[in-house]
Amino acid sequence: LTPSPASRRHGTNIENVIGGSGLNRGGNRQMNYALHMIAVTQARGIGPGRAYLLKQQGRGKDRTAAVRLLRRRLSDTVFTALRADQIHAPTARPHAA
Repeated sequence: LTPSPASRRHGTNIENVIGGSGLNRGGNRQMNYALHMIAVTQARGIGPGRAYLLKQQGRGKDRTAAVRLLRRRLSDTVFTALRADQIHAPTARPHAA
């Protein structure tokens, strides 16, 4: 059973602020920090995130909203990579005593 993209983002605090629903301050701080650093690095022009950021800003998003969307996209990418690693990881065998 694979968690939905929304539930994955809830665990990393990458939530879309809709109306008066507010911002979820919970989540994994280390994961949030890692995603933030990836987004900031890519926004500076190192990686594919720069083009995505410019596209979002071209659609009328301000920089903060565009970076939030980039973090959401990166969260989905990282989760997909982690799932692929988990599927292809060798299973642990109990040691013979």
